[in-house]
Amino acid sequence: VLLLFVAWFAFNCGSTGQMHSTADARSASIAATSTAISCMCGGVAAGLLSQYLQRNAALLGPCSSQCLGAFVQWPRPRIDLLESANGMLAGLCAITAGCASVDMWAAAAIGLFAGCIYSLARASLRRLKVDDVVNAFSVHGACGLWGVIAVGFFNHEDGLVVSGRPALLGTQCIG
Repeated sequence: VLLLFVAWFAFNCGSTGQMHSTADARSASIAATSTAISCMCGGVAAGLLSQYLQRNAALLGPCSSQCLGAFVQWPRPRIDLLESANGMLAGLCAITAGCASVDMWAAAAIGLFAGCIYSLARASLRRLKVDDVVNAFSVHGACGLWGVIAVGFFNHEDGLVVSGRPALLGTQCIG
């Protein structure tokens, strides 16, 4: 996870394409900051939601005792670090589409939603008995899709939440 975390900074900041002006440097710094914020918020959200899902193991369906392993035996469920790490990756996937075009509060919201989407997608796949050993769909598929749609909500110029105009959201949902 640490290697991916570091590489994501190079990718998101490097997506500015150049560093010849102050505006380019500002864009790269916004990309770096929003990447870090979304990553951390995704990790926190997934960790806390996994703790809730552990307490309510019936939500995961018939395989819950195997899925949760030793956590069910504790008197109080613990935050699963693997779930938090995957939540961090979920936040990274979700922020990539709009890393330089959202405000910092929006990066936090995108990461929080990504952590929740990851945890719920993972629980849904387990309930449906779909074998996704490394949670690739939950992290990259579900949270990547959320990230594309989130640009339409949170873009600092044309996003629905910021401007009240639904045009960008419609464009993001179409394609």
